Amino acid sequence: MIPKSFVSVSAEIVKPPRTTWRGTPLHETWLRDPTSYNLEVYARLTPEEFAEMPADQEAIYLAPGTQPPAERSNG
Repeated sequence: MIPKSFVSVSAEIVKPPRTTWRGTPLHETWLRDPTSYNLEVYARLTPEEFAEMPADQEAIYLAPGTQPPAERSNG
């Protein structure tokens, strides 16, 4: 879920919130503020979240309906 504070400043979602597993596993989202600056927001995984890593290590989108269209039709 995207915090209301992001929405209240009219930040555009450039890359939807997701959990990535390749490289450094983390939660990420990319935003663009009203002045066109890109904001990359990252959070480390807890040990419990890390234990949920899928075998294929594909990204998990954290907000329903935000995955790319090709992935939406498969899931």
